Amino acid sequence: MRTETNLITGVVTEHPDAPVTQQTTEEKMATIRQRRNILLSDTDWVALSDVTMSGEMATYRQALRDLPATMDIDNPVYPTKPQENN
Repeated sequence: MRTETNLITGVVTEHPDAPVTQQTTEEKMATIRQRRNILLSDTDWVALSDVTMSGEMATYRQALRDLPATMDIDNPVYPTKPQENN
């Protein structure tokens, strides 16, 4: 069985008839970077000059920028996004 994770929603889809293939280290790192970039882009608006970014959001964005170097690429866990105060 092969599983596929939607990088935007995080929904995992199982494909029971598909052959199982192992991702290479480069493929795993590319997947992590792609997800990281999506998460960063979702918070780009808080980095605008007319928005005051909270310390929690700055820490979150830095943790994302540090990926994938700071995570186990075989079991990726992404930082938790803080609440946005609009």
